[in-house]
Amino acid sequence: MTDYEYFAKVGPGRTEERPRSLWRRAEGQLEFLSLLDWSWHPVGGEVLAPRPDVLVPISPEQAERLLGDRQRFVEYWVEPATERRRALVYRRRRSPELVADEIFGRDDAWVRTHAVREFLSGQTLEIDLVEADQATVERIIEETRGISGATEL
Repeated sequence: MTDYEYFAKVGPGRTEERPRSLWRRAEGQLEFLSLLDWSWHPVGGEVLAPRPDVLVPISPEQAERLLGDRQRFVEYWVEPATERRRALVYRRRRSPELVADEIFGRDDAWVRTHAVREFLSGQTLEIDLVEADQATVERIIEETRGISGATEL
């Protein structure tokens, strides 16, 4: 069995308990955890190794705890309901290989959107998103769509 060193990538507003991503290294080879397919991948191609100053060493036990809670790596927002439409919910799954911004769409599934990126960068004034936690988003989806478990990963 390979002995890995584990690292949490932190940055502004992030800690090792709520990192941006997880990394591991064995025998000089660095790998990242894809937060989209939840498996380990070697660094290479379009995914470059992060700067060393943003990687915080963590214990294998800490890594195991983080691996057991996928929601730590997801951000949620709500666009409040108006007189003309129900509330809309959005999520961001930021993975080293891709930032996936999604809205819970008309077909009762998560679909890609540019709205989160545009809102966060100030490119649009047409929507006003409010940060939310998983429980709030789950409740809104259940109340407006009658679907439970939509936020499960």
